[in-house]
Amino acid sequence: MKKEKNKKHHHRIVPVALIALGIPVALVTIFLISANLLFHDEQPPNDSSLLLPNVTVADEDNAYTDIQKLDTDEQAVDLNNDQPSNDKSIDTMLNGGTWDDAHVTTLLTKYATVISDFHAAAKKLQYQDPYAAHPSTLTMYSPLPDVGTPRSVGRLVALESIRKAKNGDIAGGLSEATEVVKLGDMIESGQGTLIQWLVGSATKLIGLTALRQIGLQTTLTADQAKTTNQAIETYRDSQVGLVKAMKSEYAYSILFYQQQRDFGQAYDSYFLSTDSNGQQLYRSTTGKILSALDAMGLFRFYYWPNQNLRFMVEAREQLVDVAKTNCATGNLGEIYPPQRSQRSGFGRLLEPNAIGKLLADIGRISYGGIVPKRCNESLAVSATQATFAISAYQHDNGKPPVMLNELVPKYLANVPLDPYSGKVLNYDAAKKIVYSVGQDRKDEHGNTKKMTDYTTLGGDWQNMLDPTFVVGK
Repeated sequence: MKKEKNKKHHHRIVPVALIALGIPVALVTIFLISANLLFHDEQPPNDSSLLLPNVTVADEDNAYTDIQKLDTDEQAVDLNNDQPSNDKSIDTMLNGGTWDDAHVTTLLTKYATVISDFHAAAKKLQYQDPYAAHPSTLTMYSPLPDVGTPRSVGRLVALESIRKAKNGDIAGGLSEATEVVKLGDMIESGQGTLIQWLVGSATKLIGLTALRQIGLQTTLTADQAKTTNQAIETYRDSQVGLVKAMKSEYAYSILFYQQQRDFGQAYDSYFLSTDSNGQQLYRSTTGKILSALDAMGLFRFYYWPNQNLRFMVEAREQLVDVAKTNCATGNLGEIYPPQRSQRSGFGRLLEPNAIGKLLADIGRISYGGIVPKRCNESLAVSATQATFAISAYQHDNGKPPVMLNELVPKYLANVPLDPYSGKVLNYDAAKKIVYSVGQDRKDEHGNTKKMTDYTTLGGDWQNMLDPTFVVGK
């Protein structure tokens, strides 16, 4: 009797277990089918504001060709192996420290060929990466140019310009340093990636640093000061180039979207293989399950490609707006695209396009910190103009000006502005400095406080609360 009872009891457990397991599966299936009927992906968004035009630049006018030679020349290999970008003595000399003429001569002799290529590139009219010139033809395999070498060579050309000026060829030194600024600006202004823009920006700042040292270490005439100041004014703001860089980033990122537009393609590319006859085979049971779910329309509730594209478009449009930020009034801090997922944990299972939103949130990157780099370029131009004008004024009058407006119109067309305040650049005749209120827009009366480890005027002005520059002798 006992055995019979146990047997009956056992028979009751099996259906109960099946029911207990089947109910949740049925509920989930009903939920997903209902959700698929009630919720649908949206129409593709309008991304016309992010599309870049095709650009045509003749090879003879394109600095890109000469810059690529910098990486193929044998000296470029030595340059990258020696890594003079890490040579601290170069930074020391570029910023007015102890001059080692023997070391400079050795560097300029060793890298004479790539320096010549740099000069050739700077004489061209434009810089344009040919792959980014036609955005609609980009693929996932389009190569990204290596533009790091121009910055390294630019530092050597900057040293060459200072040495020329110190040895009496002031006009030649000014011309070479201005070439560094020009080439940096061309790289920024070309239709290319954000990395290219950053390299161009860094190269431009190297040239402006060399110009300031020429102004401090030599005697400039009023004509030399005013002519060079007018020349570098054309390279003041790189907003147009930065906007192009942000749009180029979209052109490259849309490639990934296009390849993964259908979530089925995403997992098929991973789970599918082919046999010797070209027949598709699933690599695992997981692939079969996912494919079955997608065929039933169940999985599409969690991934909406068009909505994901809208997230991408909106994020890039926001970054384009960030690139246009006013240095004196705009937000210079970190700016992130909006959070897309409204639920977390188990609640995400009830959220349409949960996978897409999760991916969008994982890819939330702020480019807010890029704006101060653009603003610093404008500040460096103002500081260089003030340095030149004050140097020439002091040579003519035997003393520095009391106020910057005394420099107009003989040495300057206009008084240089502080991009972070929108007002005239601050000048302290007694301390022989000009300075900006900096990113916090608070006047600390010059470099009286440090932001990182820089405690002297010889430190990196870009890390000072009040970026400060020595002017006059």
